[in-house]
Amino acid sequence: MNTTGNESSGDSEELWKKAYFYLEGVAMPVVSAFGILGNLVCMFVLSKNKKKLDLHQGFTNLLICLAVFDFFFLLFANMVYPPREIFTFPESKFQLHVYLTPYLSPLINIALTGSVYTVMAIALERYTTITNSWFKVSRDDGKMMILVLVLFSTSYNFVKFFEYQAQEIKAPNITDNTTDENEVAQLFVNATWLRRHPVYSLNYIVVGNFIVMNLIPVIVLATLNFLIYRTVSRATALHNKIGSKHRRDSTMATLLSSIVAVFFVCHSTKIITNVYEAVQMIQYGTMLNWSNWAELVSRWNHLMLATNSSINIIIYVAKDFKFRQALHEIIVEACTCGNKAVSNSSSTELTNLSTHANKQITRIIQNDCIQIDAGDSMEIL
Repeated sequence: MNTTGNESSGDSEELWKKAYFYLEGVAMPVVSAFGILGNLVCMFVLSKNKKKLDLHQGFTNLLICLAVFDFFFLLFANMVYPPREIFTFPESKFQLHVYLTPYLSPLINIALTGSVYTVMAIALERYTTITNSWFKVSRDDGKMMILVLVLFSTSYNFVKFFEYQAQEIKAPNITDNTTDENEVAQLFVNATWLRRHPVYSLNYIVVGNFIVMNLIPVIVLATLNFLIYRTVSRATALHNKIGSKHRRDSTMATLLSSIVAVFFVCHSTKIITNVYEAVQMIQYGTMLNWSNWAELVSRWNHLMLATNSSINIIIYVAKDFKFRQALHEIIVEACTCGNKAVSNSSSTELTNLSTHANKQITRIIQNDCIQIDAGDSMEIL
């Protein structure tokens, strides 16, 4: 009976591990690869076609800032989460990601915080613009707001550089189900005394992160999105003929609503693990248990955050015809330049071949003339 129970437990553990692997080791890198490329394209299109897109300079700069934060979040996150599923010890001795985790984890949080609050800044910019408020986010092309976002994201997460450390532990060298006498060093990421402190864990990790990264963004985005929608709807009802400026504001309001809707969906599951951790911290003052289902939800959260950072280019293409047109022109121009380069190369080769052939023909004619002249002179002699 005990043997059967152990086998059942082992099979269940293998299923959990497979689920972790497919979420972080397969799905997340695929989504992130698309997102990294998409954010690079967004940066290029937004920065090179500001006039064609017919957007406020501040709004465009904030969209570029969002793409930059999302790009670095995907880059840093994929240096930590997928490798821990792909390079498992002792099957793989590659442990660089373990060593880098204490330094990359704060950078991931900085980029994530910057992304979340940039979306809030974009919503605020849209609201102040369409309502002609005295306070303008885009007054100085949004540069001051971007500076505030960078400083806030960095300062809020700076303490996270002191939460974890990589420690080396000697373990038996297991190869092909056999144990060698020589020991190998295995790296582990362990929490520091600061991360383990009940006051810090409860107030900063649980309560602080819930308020700063969940509660405030949800309330602000929901409120601003509702006010923007109501303002645009009223303006549309008051004017029979909608001008180009109002039509553009309406398009951007729809685009923003899509971004906010995706944000709510992708960040919603974080609340589950936050509440689960908060309950244990409040009751026991520490994390007594981290169940397999909680770990699975945590891995799912990472995939959803990667999706949220990767999907903006799809929203831009689907909702904004001017962005779609600018992207199309860039692709056509790139293809045209490529064809011209191939055509020029081919024409150059043909010209070189023609020149070489002409030279050969000239040499042959000259040689024939020389031979004829020599023959004539012999006959005369």
